[in-house]
Amino acid sequence: MKHFFFTVILLANMFAVIAQQAFIELKDANGLNQGAISVVDIDGDGNADIIFAGKKGTAASTESTAYIYEGHGDGTFSYLTDNSGLAGGYMLNFYWEDFNGDGKLDLYNTGYLTARDKAYIKQYIATDDFCLTEENPFPAKPTRIYGNGSAVADFDNDGLYDYVHVYEAGTISHIVRFQDAENDSVSFKLNITKQDGSTLATQINGAQITLVDFNHDGFIDIFITGHIANPTPGEKYTGLFINNGDRTFTEKKFPNLTAGNQASSLFADTNGDGEWDLIYSCYISATSYPLTYFKNEGGDLIVAKAFDEAYQSSAASSFGVIADVNNDGYYDFVIAGNNNGSPRAKKTAFYIYNPANGNFELNEALTGVIPGVDYSVLSAIDADNDGILDLALMGVDSNAKNLTAIYKNTAFTASNEAPTAPANLQNTITGSKVKLNWGAATDDKTPANSLTYNISLKNKTTGKYVIHPKANIATGKRQVYAHGNAFMAKTKTMTLPDGEYEWSVQAIDAAYAGGQFAAIKTFKIGEGNSIKNAEKTNLQVITGNGIIKVEGEENISGMKLFNITGSCVSTSSNSNQLNYGQASGIYILKIKTGQEEISRKVVL
Repeated sequence: MKHFFFTVILLANMFAVIAQQAFIELKDANGLNQGAISVVDIDGDGNADIIFAGKKGTAASTESTAYIYEGHGDGTFSYLTDNSGLAGGYMLNFYWEDFNGDGKLDLYNTGYLTARDKAYIKQYIATDDFCLTEENPFPAKPTRIYGNGSAVADFDNDGLYDYVHVYEAGTISHIVRFQDAENDSVSFKLNITKQDGSTLATQINGAQITLVDFNHDGFIDIFITGHIANPTPGEKYTGLFINNGDRTFTEKKFPNLTAGNQASSLFADTNGDGEWDLIYSCYISATSYPLTYFKNEGGDLIVAKAFDEAYQSSAASSFGVIADVNNDGYYDFVIAGNNNGSPRAKKTAFYIYNPANGNFELNEALTGVIPGVDYSVLSAIDADNDGILDLALMGVDSNAKNLTAIYKNTAFTASNEAPTAPANLQNTITGSKVKLNWGAATDDKTPANSLTYNISLKNKTTGKYVIHPKANIATGKRQVYAHGNAFMAKTKTMTLPDGEYEWSVQAIDAAYAGGQFAAIKTFKIGEGNSIKNAEKTNLQVITGNGIIKVEGEENISGMKLFNITGSCVSTSSNSNQLNYGQASGIYILKIKTGQEEISRKVVL
């Protein structure tokens, strides 16, 4: 049984009552705070759906829950009484990916319920529209994750999702878990450097993770902030871990960033130079929440503006939005919180980017139209499919009441055309590796350098997605409001099993509008027939003492071992084992069985 979240009648009444306001409030009676807002087209119908997840009060013992609303694309939503078991809580993470390659978006979700001992980590597989079934993604599932210190992505570009956990309770901290085809995992510990130059041996609490391809090399990097636990209480940390592409990361520090916890980090190319800039807020003390805009100059982050009028007021997973809210082609910044005056007043502040002076300017007319909140969570959404971004807000208002609302953007009316399709798609095969390249797209307003790119990669042999684009491949319409999965890079190198693949790419502008996908290209790894046989569950690859041994298959006529550059480094004939004598790393083992060839990734 469903009931309407926003009805057409309510929408009409709001227009009649507050027609002069720049933003029209569409409010829900189910108020929450401290959690997260997740805007995603769950059922793929082209209309944005929304999840409000959080707590019903601010006390630690307050009940946690989540509300799912189905969007109809006209500013109205229906409340779904079945929330698929989503837990809610606070310090939440929502990552939508297609974990099983079936074309439906699945969910990775972590957070707290009522206290640290009630933290959780869950992964859900979509079995039908708005139906999520929990599964265990790990051979040895972590007990829980503290803070926002978790993320999911394919960090080694092998077509399998990996996980980064900054604080796993009861186990090693700040690790990346690389998943392998046999559903086991290999962990890499991120070497975090303290202020005294020593390597951190304890945990990072209150961590926040942001993913970005900072150096445009096609491998996803990890930005981490938080505070260090005992024996160094009070010390804060901020650092970027550059992905080396070989299951290792190198720490990069930014001396101009103030380290802190309960942080929020928003990356975007604000000035059209093709480099990642940053808006960053963190907790220093009960009276200090600095909020700063950094420009990227030569790979370093330089202070460009300190936002003195507004700042993050309380811990939340998403305090602000960086998006083109006025459709002029440049990223703007909206923040919901307290101002810095005395007495402090809650407000939502609008900073519009001015390309003439290369900085953000406070829009006094809009600031205050939408109320500010404590425990603020803010998200972009196009609730009525008019091509103009609206805003979803959650938190505690000035009357100490939970506010859960969507505000329709009537302040700006300019249209926005989606970017053109990227041109000159090329794929180069070397052994089990494929290098994807494409040319730059263009946009009517967003500078070409600022466009991000979004890859779709599908295994035609298995019918499974390797990289789901979170977009409609026919129309380009996005299912999320975010940068593309390739960020600003125009290249990506993947290590893949044998098979036939098809791929394409689209461009995304500053309003998160997705353009048309380029014409689909295909390529083949190996003979293209081994994937259909890779489901053999009895085949096992065992390594040790310089020997690779294959069990569960009697008709083996030969094996070859390839390194990540595609070069053959060892072979054997008519045997189920070979001597490798190679350095540790990632390899591809090709097993010849009669007329078939099976590929397995091997980590030595």
